[in-house]
Amino acid sequence: MGSRGEHIAKVLQVAGLAAVLFLTAAAGEAFGQAPTAPPQVAAPPASAVIPLSEVATRASEVANLLTSVSATSAPSPDIDKIRQSLPDISRQIDRDSTNTFAILGEQPPLETLQAQQTQWQRRHQQLSVELAQLTQRVTVLLAAIGRLAHLHDTWTQTLDAARAEQPTGAMLQQIQATLASIETAQAPLKAQEEAALGLQSEIAGALARCDEVLAQIAKAQKSAVEGTLSRENPPIWNPGLWGHARTALPNRLRDISHGFWLNIAEYLQDPSRGMPLHLALFAALAAAAYAARHKKRRWTASGIGVSAAVKVFDRPYSAALLVVMVFATSAVSPAPTRVKHILSALAIVSMIRLIRPAIDPR
Repeated sequence: MGSRGEHIAKVLQVAGLAAVLFLTAAAGEAFGQAPTAPPQVAAPPASAVIPLSEVATRASEVANLLTSVSATSAPSPDIDKIRQSLPDISRQIDRDSTNTFAILGEQPPLETLQAQQTQWQRRHQQLSVELAQLTQRVTVLLAAIGRLAHLHDTWTQTLDAARAEQPTGAMLQQIQATLASIETAQAPLKAQEEAALGLQSEIAGALARCDEVLAQIAKAQKSAVEGTLSRENPPIWNPGLWGHARTALPNRLRDISHGFWLNIAEYLQDPSRGMPLHLALFAALAAAAYAARHKKRRWTASGIGVSAAVKVFDRPYSAALLVVMVFATSAVSPAPTRVKHILSALAIVSMIRLIRPAIDPR
C-alpha cells in the first residue's frame, strides 16, 4: 500500500509540473504578441439626406423619374374597357343565374346541364383574365407609389437638414419644388390604385357567383348520373305524390313562367342574343320569297309550267319565318333556351301553313 501511494504521488507531481510549464509558455507567447483588436462595430446606415452639393443633380433625376412613372402608370385602355363592361356583366350574371337556377329546378337532362356548364365556364374564364389584368395593374401602381413615397421621405429629410444649415433661398426653393412635384405625381396614382382595387373587388365577387352556379350545376350533374339506373320519383299512383303536387305545382308554374319571361326579356334587350340578326334575316328572306311569288304568278299566267315545290312561295312570310326559326333554334344560335322553345312552336305553325295547300284537306 505504501509503495502504491508513493507511485500515485509521483504521477501527480509530474502532471503538475507539466501544467506549470505549459502555462508559462503560453504567457510568454501572449506577452510577445500585439494586443487583440476590439470587435468591429457595424457602421450606422447612410443618411437619407441628400448633400446640398448634389441637390441640383438629384432634382433633375427626380424630374426624369416622374416622367417615366407618369408614362408607366398612364390609364390603361384595357382597364377602362373592363370598367365600362362590368355593369353589363353584373346584370347578365343576375339574369343568367336566375335562368340557370330555374332550369336546374326542372331536373333537365345531362345535355342541358353540359350546355349550362360550358356557358358559365366561359364567363368564369373571361372574368379570370380580367382579374389577372387588374392584379398586374395594381402591382405596377403599388410599385410606383412606393417609389414615390421613398423619394418624398428623402426630400423631406433633405429639406429639414437644409433649413438647419441655412442655405441660399434658391436652394430651398428647388427642394420645395421637387417635393411639390412628387406630391403632384402621387395623387393620380393613388386615385388609380383605389379604382383598380374597387374593380378587383367587384370582379372577385362576380367570380364567386360563377363558382356558386358552377357548384350547383355540378351537383345537379352528379344527381342526374347517380339517378340514371334508379327510380327518381315514386309511382304516379302514390297518394303522397299527388298531395305534394297540389302544393308544389303553383310554385313550379310560377318559377317556369318567371324563367320564360326572363329569357324573353333578355332576347329582346340584349343584341348579342341574336334578335337583330334574326329580324334582318327574316326581312331579307321575306323580300326574296315575295319576289319569287311574283315571278311564279307571271309564269303561271303565261302558261309556263312550274314545279310543285315552288308553291311554298305562295306564302312568302311563312316560308321566310320557317327558315329563320330553324336557324334561330339551332345549336349555334345564341338565343336563350326558353326562347328557342317558343321559336320552335312558331316554326311548327309556319310549317303547317306551308304544307296545307299541298295536302288533301281530309
